[in-house]
Amino acid sequence: EVFAFLRRYPLMALSLFVGSAMFSVIAYTDSWYPELFVRTWGWTARETGRMNGISSVIGGPLGLLFVGWYSSRALARGESDACLKLTAWAALGIMIPACLLPIAPSATIMAGLLIPYKFFIAFTPVLIPSAIQMVAPNHLRAQLGATFLLATGLFGVSMGPILPAFLSDFVFTGARALPHALSTTALVLGPLTFCITWLGLKQYRQRYAEMAQTRHSG
Repeated sequence: EVFAFLRRYPLMALSLFVGSAMFSVIAYTDSWYPELFVRTWGWTARETGRMNGISSVIGGPLGLLFVGWYSSRALARGESDACLKLTAWAALGIMIPACLLPIAPSATIMAGLLIPYKFFIAFTPVLIPSAIQMVAPNHLRAQLGATFLLATGLFGVSMGPILPAFLSDFVFTGARALPHALSTTALVLGPLTFCITWLGLKQYRQRYAEMAQTRHSG
């Protein structure tokens, strides 16, 4: 029944699940950041762990609070596709620090770029589950939510670390192979994720209108 529902709205499904999965690939490339600090600036594991923790504590909550506040205001203005649209823009947003961070000219700048990176990472765990809940039939909400977690977990956890490693081994060479691989991954996947997520906006609005009509008629 889940697949039958998704087949009725293929572009919406593509945006919700493939778009968010690709976003998670960009997010999980940060598994290479501790090694990047070690290789580039000679940091210890303790130093990289501390910086990662600080940036997560600052950027993560700020991202959660901002996107919750902004999406609520957008929905109140009647923008039914606000959650999905914000996810698309977040893909371009995270692309900027993800591209610049690996090739930053100093450890301080690199560490500072972790904060906006963590800020945008916080968007999809709020936006996509909310977007799903607003268009899913009541009896499919849990299954569609689980599908989102499966897609982002499996695809992100596997491809996020693997793709930069593949590029650094087979495309780029030399001491800067890893930074260039990480930047290239973000530069390619950011716009691609934006386009895929944007594709489903029309079908999402259509489905949202159907749900609203059903509620009113009920």
